[in-house]
Amino acid sequence: MSRLGRRQRLALTLATTVACLFAAAASASIFQSPDGLFTVEFPGAPKLWVADGRTARGTGFEERRWSVATKDGYFSVTAFVYAKPQKTDFDAAASAAAAGARGRVVAVEPIRQGEVDGREIAIDCGASGFLRERIMSVGGVFYVVLFQGADATSAKAAAVDEFLISFEAAG
Repeated sequence: MSRLGRRQRLALTLATTVACLFAAAASASIFQSPDGLFTVEFPGAPKLWVADGRTARGTGFEERRWSVATKDGYFSVTAFVYAKPQKTDFDAAASAAAAGARGRVVAVEPIRQGEVDGREIAIDCGASGFLRERIMSVGGVFYVVLFQGADATSAKAAAVDEFLISFEAAG
């Protein structure tokens, strides 16, 4: 084989590798919420959904949910922005998350993400799939960083770890 042929193969291999790296980088992007509440690495462009609500004690809040659905699952960050700061009971929040998802809590672990304490919760929702979420509270905002996939295996994927770990609340 000629020297030119080897160089062409090397150039083609290098170009293919670089293209694959750019494609992988383009599939996930750092998102900063327009209100400056957080940054996270979503696996695509998120859509925003907003609703107003009240706690059982009457405190008003706005629920802001950014989400992306992919072939691998559903990724979201929800910020509950309260009119006045709320005391966070992580155990009650884990139970409420399972009840809301009609699932069963299989694990609750304390986490420290940046300077923020919280919990990571795994919820088995049976035929509806598996949830893995991180909850934390910062200055009157309660965050739920969530992945929903087909099963526990999908929730342990590297892309899910990267998404959950990439979350950073503004403080």
